[in-house]
Amino acid sequence: MISTRMLSIAAYLKKHTVTTFRETADGLDLKERSVRYDVDRINDLLKDKKLPLIEKRPKGVLVYPDGLPEDALTECREFYFSTEERMDLELMILMILKDDFKINWLARDFQVARSTVKNDIAALEKKLEPLGLTITYTDKFRITGPKPDRTSLLNSEFKKYLTLLMTPPEKPSNFEAALLNVIAKAYKGVSVRGIVDAVNEMLEDNRIVLADISYNWYISNVLILMWFIINGKIYPLSDTISVSSCQAGFDCFIEKLEALSGRKVSDQNAAILVRFLDFTSKFARYNSDIDLVEAEAVTFRLIDRMSDEMETSFSKDTLLVEGILSHMFPLLQRVRNGICLDDKMITVLSDEDLPVLRLVKEICRSIQPLNRIQSEDEYVYLVIYFLASIRRMKSIPPKKILLVCGHGYGTTTMLKEKLQNEYQIRIVRTLPVYRISTENLEGIDAVISTTKIPVELPVPAIVVNPLPTGEDYDAIEALGIKRKRIGSSLLSLEQKLDFLSSEDRQKVMDLIEKELGCQSVTHKTEGRSLRKLLRFDSIRLIETAPDWRTAVWQAGDILIRQGAVTGEYVDATIRGMEKLGFYAVTDGEFAMLHGRVSDAVHKTAMSLIVYKEPVSFGDKKAQVVFFLAPENTNDHIPAVIDLTRMIKNTTLLQDLIQAASVDEIYQDIIESEISIVK
Repeated sequence: MISTRMLSIAAYLKKHTVTTFRETADGLDLKERSVRYDVDRINDLLKDKKLPLIEKRPKGVLVYPDGLPEDALTECREFYFSTEERMDLELMILMILKDDFKINWLARDFQVARSTVKNDIAALEKKLEPLGLTITYTDKFRITGPKPDRTSLLNSEFKKYLTLLMTPPEKPSNFEAALLNVIAKAYKGVSVRGIVDAVNEMLEDNRIVLADISYNWYISNVLILMWFIINGKIYPLSDTISVSSCQAGFDCFIEKLEALSGRKVSDQNAAILVRFLDFTSKFARYNSDIDLVEAEAVTFRLIDRMSDEMETSFSKDTLLVEGILSHMFPLLQRVRNGICLDDKMITVLSDEDLPVLRLVKEICRSIQPLNRIQSEDEYVYLVIYFLASIRRMKSIPPKKILLVCGHGYGTTTMLKEKLQNEYQIRIVRTLPVYRISTENLEGIDAVISTTKIPVELPVPAIVVNPLPTGEDYDAIEALGIKRKRIGSSLLSLEQKLDFLSSEDRQKVMDLIEKELGCQSVTHKTEGRSLRKLLRFDSIRLIETAPDWRTAVWQAGDILIRQGAVTGEYVDATIRGMEKLGFYAVTDGEFAMLHGRVSDAVHKTAMSLIVYKEPVSFGDKKAQVVFFLAPENTNDHIPAVIDLTRMIKNTTLLQDLIQAASVDEIYQDIIESEISIVK
């Protein structure tokens, strides 16, 4: 019998011909002791077959034997699985092929004792317990628990093996071969590779490009849905949210899936496929660890219970549903990891709002896993969504808007969030500019685009920046679109909060603006958040800089060309760094460069350069360089606060360093900023 680890060692030795125990251990991330043990076992097998052995020379040198047949060892692979491999196979069988989960069968196939399989079952039960799932036996073994939770488990397991499913190796390991056999049997002869090809063709036909995380998420969910269809099961996804009707190419996609599977894809399942793609563009990239089924199930349990208790149709409020759904991902992640917020947001709520808070608490305590919430702030954030929904329902009917993107869907994410939060509108759908000429605009009140529209439209249309400017807001309001307001202006409200510290007051004001969809009537009091300050055309991706002074000039030149600063400001920044040192540089991470407020700054602005190779700032190094030019002492503070929170609470720096284009950098910043306001 030979294990996967032994096969890996043999393959490594064959590739390198002459190596050592230590080099082999390091190359495969193993302990040297394990390599020595397995080499002896391999030689025992070779000796039994009367084949040449792996030569062990002095000082730990290993020599792979000449003339060893390629399949000499792989013949033995089907008879051995490690404990981890065996349990992974057992879990997959339990999920998708439970009729085959019989102790005698498994003991025979795995070449182990019945007691070993029983021990595996006990270990699997312990593994599933935190997920609210159990293993039961009546006529057969099966995983029991809420169907959405079981589907989420299936999703997470499938994602582990996507590469194997999409591109099976010519010579799979014993584990890989066994897993592929289990999945092939569960799909009843339907080609998994064929399903993947159908997805790829649909994405290509519709010119849809997904990030790797989003692509893997979509493929995984399509494969699982097809398993449900092939086996005559109902997929546990709510149909409360209406799906987009503008996904061209889906009819052909559905026909291909039907031809592959020999089963009819119902209208409901077709809608779910569209919903998957819609979800992918909105939420999947934010958190790949939380599944749509899980998040949506929890979201609708909460909304349905709130609807019943308050006798209000919350489920019809698309903004509320999508807002809580997007909020649910980081919330569930925090609950899962035992993270407790301490933002002291209770002061945001008035006495009249406290009954809603008590109701949200009561309902959450009856819903898994919301019953594990430990922070009152989590409840307050949810309450805010419902309060905002109540206020929207009392307002005038929203304008129906078609959002057109130019830089890609990612660059419109923040724009969509901001427009829906600040204005009485409903974003009917989002589509790329190349599709606008064929789009049916019936029922659309206006089109808002981030790029020039090449054709005449029968409805009003404007072009705005992905991060809107003051002129953009004027253009939006010129369409007759009304802002959302709450009683008095934010300026008045802020003055009434003077009993709070400035930090707490700013926190409250930020929350009201971001969560309740309000905006101050006096823009000068707001300061400039990062999203308002850092423009798309202020970002560069550069190979490197020969020295730090060049880096400062590269970053400063961006703002000079925009008319924000003069060369004197850049020179002054360099002189300041020469005098005070590199206190604004965090070694190995980023630099926040800036000079003093002066006449050389014409307007508050910021640039960003991401270097592919680190730039030396004295004895420090940085790849991400922000260059700030403040017009006054206060205007830039919100942007710096935003950036600090993003760097502290997200993977922004790592994402920026790994970005391959300015568009990716911009998208990473938008997504990071979205995450800190949830």
